[in-house]
Amino acid sequence: MENKLFAYNFRRLRKEKGWSTQYTADLGEVSKSYIDGVETGHKPFGKRAQAKWALIFGEDYREFHKPIEGEQTGVAVIAYVSAGGGVIPMSADQYPVGNGFEYIESPPGYSKERIDQEGIYAVKVQGDSMYPALKNGWCLYIRPEPAKILKTDDLVIFKDDHETAWVKEIESITDSEIVFRSIGKGPTIIKKRYEIKVIERVFLIKP
Repeated sequence: MENKLFAYNFRRLRKEKGWSTQYTADLGEVSKSYIDGVETGHKPFGKRAQAKWALIFGEDYREFHKPIEGEQTGVAVIAYVSAGGGVIPMSADQYPVGNGFEYIESPPGYSKERIDQEGIYAVKVQGDSMYPALKNGWCLYIRPEPAKILKTDDLVIFKDDHETAWVKEIESITDSEIVFRSIGKGPTIIKKRYEIKVIERVFLIKP
């Protein structure tokens, strides 16, 4: 919980300053991956680190202990998606688990604890490039699950080894490759399994 709190406040302060993760890393003389780790709660954030970053941010160290705003309930929306533009950003690791730029109601039967435990998040459709299957403003609920359970016709969100992310349907799937068909405007994409960095299934759509 403590790491999650530090992660939330570190990212809040960085965004308030208008600093990119790379610029912040340069100021702290650390790698961008270190900043990513801090903001996802994967890096320890002790008193020494708090003092260092408080100085860099020009803030009191107690800023890192501010409660998460409203302890928002529901599912965090972490990205917009369109057929032509893909997903920006794609991964839940852009935010500490349970945090996003807005929140939508929880799926039936899902407590806040279950949402956080399973890493459930959402993306919002932007524009009409996936119309009529998916309309502007609709939200897609995503649950990270083992890739081995995926099957034909599943709606998925995936990121390739070029860091490009998409929402597509699985047209066919084998042990070596997956063929993704577009929803609306967009190309069919064929990817070798090893080219797919992240793939997660959309399990619910909220109009």
